[in-house]
Amino acid sequence: MVARKMGALLTEITKSGKARGIYWAVSHDGSQLENIGEFDQAGWEQVTISGPRKQVWGKGTKLLPALRYCVEKIAHHSDWTIGVFITDGIIEDEVACLDYCMKIGQEIGAGKRTTLKLVLIGVGKQIDQGQLERFDNMFENSSIHIDLWSTGIAYSMRDEADILNVLYGELMDAETIVAPSGEVRDSSGNILKSWTDGLPGKFRFLLPAGATQFIITVGEHQIIQDITEAVGNTASTLKF
Repeated sequence: MVARKMGALLTEITKSGKARGIYWAVSHDGSQLENIGEFDQAGWEQVTISGPRKQVWGKGTKLLPALRYCVEKIAHHSDWTIGVFITDGIIEDEVACLDYCMKIGQEIGAGKRTTLKLVLIGVGKQIDQGQLERFDNMFENSSIHIDLWSTGIAYSMRDEADILNVLYGELMDAETIVAPSGEVRDSSGNILKSWTDGLPGKFRFLLPAGATQFIITVGEHQIIQDITEAVGNTASTLKF
């Protein structure tokens, strides 16, 4: 259920409207991958996620092969890529992963790679929180000034709110540019805020009192956000 919901959410921020899924840490030593497929939102909501069919779940948890797949197979052909990894155990090849990501970070910082964001989500009570923090803070005290990793823990990602909080909580900030341009309008078509030099992942704007939705336009795509439940019967001006 978590994977289906995560996949459906990610389709909303992709150019193609699709997101690819893989099983990782499969085969006896946990070093292989198995493709699930690439689906649109409806596809992710219906796809069966029951574990690998051609392989077996590994006895070890090795993240590096999945990292390489994301960086070298997916990001290589994309302008902006997000890779989300869900684990319920301890990453065994942590050092190798951090060494690899240090190289990738240097290449992104030098303009040799397109923007890449990696999210590592720990599910359950067997997660090593210190390990997640080491991924999250790997570029501290270095000359690399990018935020490659975001991490989070969800003991039971059964609610959509849990998934959204971990997935987007650290992912988006005012410094992360997610589109070349964009604008926010109210339901009457009035422009509330616009960007011509890059739409940031997190921003604020004033929404008129009484409004029940706002519309974000990015290129030919529109995102209509209903806020009826959030505002209730309030009549005051809201800041987002």
